[in-house]
Amino acid sequence: MSANHEFIGKPRLSPSDLAKRWGISRKTIYNWSDSGYLPPQHRIGTVEFWTEDQISAWEAVNIQPAGVQESASETNAQ
Repeated sequence: MSANHEFIGKPRLSPSDLAKRWGISRKTIYNWSDSGYLPPQHRIGTVEFWTEDQISAWEAVNIQPAGVQESASETNAQ
């Protein structure tokens, strides 16, 4: 676990924040977090959260913009 001072002044995102951001339920956020699909949360006391940097990096790899399709080579490689 990291020292608490590393999060001072950095935007923090709760499961509710992510649910609103992505238009999905908090239950889905908790399920994804528990399964390891999302990055590990940070904890200060009983408060669990992600940093904006963590989620932005995760989104860059895991979320495809609407209307963008996989190329045929990516589809065939699976």
